[in-house]
Amino acid sequence: MRYSYILTFKNEPPFDRDPETTWNSFLGEFVKPIAERFPDLLFWSSFYDDHAAFRVHSDSEDAQRFIEDKIASAPLIFDPQEEIGVTLLLDLGHPRFVNHSLGGEAIQRRADLTLSFLCSTTRLYLDGLILDGKGYWSYQITKDDQNPEGHNFQSVHHLFCNISRVPTMIQEVHIPTKNGLLKEIQSPFAVFQLIDRMWDRTIPCTVSNPQRVHF
Repeated sequence: MRYSYILTFKNEPPFDRDPETTWNSFLGEFVKPIAERFPDLLFWSSFYDDHAAFRVHSDSEDAQRFIEDKIASAPLIFDPQEEIGVTLLLDLGHPRFVNHSLGGEAIQRRADLTLSFLCSTTRLYLDGLILDGKGYWSYQITKDDQNPEGHNFQSVHHLFCNISRVPTMIQEVHIPTKNGLLKEIQSPFAVFQLIDRMWDRTIPCTVSNPQRVHF
């Protein structure tokens, strides 16, 4: 069965609003029915502004037909030739996930474990999606002192960092505004999002003072 699907969003409902709504609606309209129809299916998905990557590892012909029918019925553009040769091992068995000197058995095991982790993460996120009655999806607010932004994944992220002790780089971002200089503390990925999505590309931004921290 095919592993990788690159799906580009058409500028049509429910993909015609902001990036967050587009992503949540893609998950709610496309991924969630797949997850519910096949509760044991191993899959995951990620967002790249104008398109999404949907990855699935299965030999089920029923699952493949169902996925392809969902693609055909959704406002998505799919090129069957794109990433046709990508496999689980090429993707999640990549050297960024596992030291290849450990050998083939270890690479396969790590790829399987990473897939299970990403699938569980995706299914957990799907569980929090809600439909607004107008065909658009959003993520349900989870109010708690441990979730400053009202998102339960803040608590999940906290525990992930406690378990893994993974170091996270943070940087100062200096952005000129009409009222002076705005300084924010951002992770590298947030810096990318800030510059690429929220600010005009012509505005000169400077990044400085990188620090490695544990959360």
